[in-house]
Amino acid sequence: MKKAGHELLVISTHGKPEIKTIDVEGVSVVLFPFLLALWDKNLLLIKKIVSGLHKVIDNFGPDVINIHGWFEGFSFFQALVLENKNIPFCLTLHGSQQIHYQTPACLKIWNLAQAINSVSYSMLESPEFKSIKSLGRSKLRVIYNGLAWPTQLEQPLVMDPPVLLMIGRCTEQKGFDIGLSALKLLIDKYPNIKMILAGDGDRLPALRALSEQLGLNQTVSMVGFVPPNQVSDYFDKASVVLMPSRFEPFGLVALEAAMRARPIVASAIEGLTEVIVHEETGLLVESENPRLLAEAVDNLLSHPEKAEAMGKAAQKRARELFTVEKMAQAYLSMYQEVISQQINIQENISQDHISQEIVERLDV
Repeated sequence: MKKAGHELLVISTHGKPEIKTIDVEGVSVVLFPFLLALWDKNLLLIKKIVSGLHKVIDNFGPDVINIHGWFEGFSFFQALVLENKNIPFCLTLHGSQQIHYQTPACLKIWNLAQAINSVSYSMLESPEFKSIKSLGRSKLRVIYNGLAWPTQLEQPLVMDPPVLLMIGRCTEQKGFDIGLSALKLLIDKYPNIKMILAGDGDRLPALRALSEQLGLNQTVSMVGFVPPNQVSDYFDKASVVLMPSRFEPFGLVALEAAMRARPIVASAIEGLTEVIVHEETGLLVESENPRLLAEAVDNLLSHPEKAEAMGKAAQKRARELFTVEKMAQAYLSMYQEVISQQINIQENISQDHISQEIVERLDV
């Protein structure tokens, strides 16, 4: 957006009881202690946040607002501020596993939004949204996530020794425990196989314990958090990328693997079925099934030409559908649409006011 000449302001949250502004690649990011204020039930801080939000938004004077992060803690403040402002806004859904999405503040944001977009069609069809989609079906659309294309070329795919990669937050959602169990089933056929598990999170200690229990400590390398500028290096080391997730609204790891021309074996769930084309850009298997996951990996390791072809096909599809430029253009189109709607509403209100004034004068 910035490269296209648009002015941007980002409002986000942090865990300190202060309001501060930082610069991220030339974009101002204003940080508010949204959740901290609510958790502590600090009325003075809540009042300070609401006042600060009004001031920041009024000073910037946006043409449109896009809400990312739709749950009670944020929606409480969003609803308080936006319901009285004459600014069109859009709501972007990044996940369907939020337990608070039907609270009053969340429903108010849903109703007030001029446009609602999801990062996948699968997420819009999830049971979580079934009861509220009817409140604004005409507002719904899908805009896929996109990533900036790496500047450096990917490394050639290497199968000897085979290296499996699992990368992302170490949470229950990602199913890395399933990946470790699948690895155990592959060792007899591939005694020199290695796995890299990259990421940090609350499940990392449990994953370390599971790796030891399965006798995989010499096979699995758990490298912890990986800085964004080093992510491509880990994909380049991989023969196959595993994504045994339990749920994924979209699945950026699958897109990152595609950008590096890496074949992927993933769970056949939600958004992953939209990013990965089974038997064309990767293999999709039943979730929560280490045996099927291992069989799919074996399929690719046994047929390196097939694995390489899938990686190239995934890369080609990513260039066609999932670039950051394509995503940005879709968001701009949505913004232009809601701004036009707002102008039409204002013109109608103005016309109604003039008509009413003429009627009143004729009556006099």
